Amino acid sequence: MNHFSYTIWIPLIPMFMFLILGLGGEKFKPVVSGILGTIGMGVSFFLSLLTAWLYFFSQGLGHTHQTIIAFNNVWLNFTDK
Repeated sequence: MNHFSYTIWIPLIPMFMFLILGLGGEKFKPVVSGILGTIGMGVSFFLSLLTAWLYFFSQGLGHTHQTIIAFNNVWLNFTDK
């Protein structure tokens, strides 16, 4: 079984790059900001491809795919259990 705990970084990397470039982007040259943004999106894209590849092709064709729970958190608790 593959561990997909790294998938939390797929949405976090673009968010961090947005915060870094959005809050401190005026201190960077435009070329540096473009390179940093492109690298951040590229890493997120690579992690997305890796996740899809491992999910669909790691067990071979014809197998039932397991549900991936990358981050387990109770959002709203409606019962006492």
